[in-house]
Amino acid sequence: MHTPLRSRARVPPTLRANGERDARFFGQGMAREHPSIVLMQRCDSILVRAFRRQLVLAAVALLPALAAGALGCSSNSAADTPSDGGASGAVASGDSDLDQACTAVCATQSALACAASPCHATCLANASVTASVTTSCKAEYEAMMQCASSLAAAKWQCSSDENVPELSDGQCTASVCAWTCCVTDLHAPSDLWARCNDCGQ
Repeated sequence: MHTPLRSRARVPPTLRANGERDARFFGQGMAREHPSIVLMQRCDSILVRAFRRQLVLAAVALLPALAAGALGCSSNSAADTPSDGGASGAVASGDSDLDQACTAVCATQSALACAASPCHATCLANASVTASVTTSCKAEYEAMMQCASSLAAAKWQCSSDENVPELSDGQCTASVCAWTCCVTDLHAPSDLWARCNDCGQ
């Protein structure tokens, strides 16, 4: 008896071609063939390179700060030493004379009804007062305060218009008028402005 041959189903040519193409696609690696995945890989590569570049730039920018101890690595920096001068708690070394003058002046002015509060912080801040951003009156102010720091309370008075402490007439006239003319009547008490003859204006 002969064994009947099994019937073999015929696969349409179109399906067979599609199957071979799919097998070839997966066999060769989908990541290397599919355009979308290739594009994603390229984008990832670009982002990684950009991120690494930013990290390198940030590290390079921090090198000077680390070398100077600006990140708190230095144990002997000036910022570690507190100071009692002024409202901010720190006075630059070049302002130590002004700091001492303000301390003496504030002690003298404490007897006046118009004494500033806080006096010391106000005294230091007045060194930055100016009539123009291009003009500094700090040197004139420091000279005036150095002269005023040696005067007794009787040499001070309250200004007639602004009711702020000011030196009495005849006290430290040269330095008072130098500062008054520098800051002009925008900041100087009206009594000092008049005493200095309106600075020739």
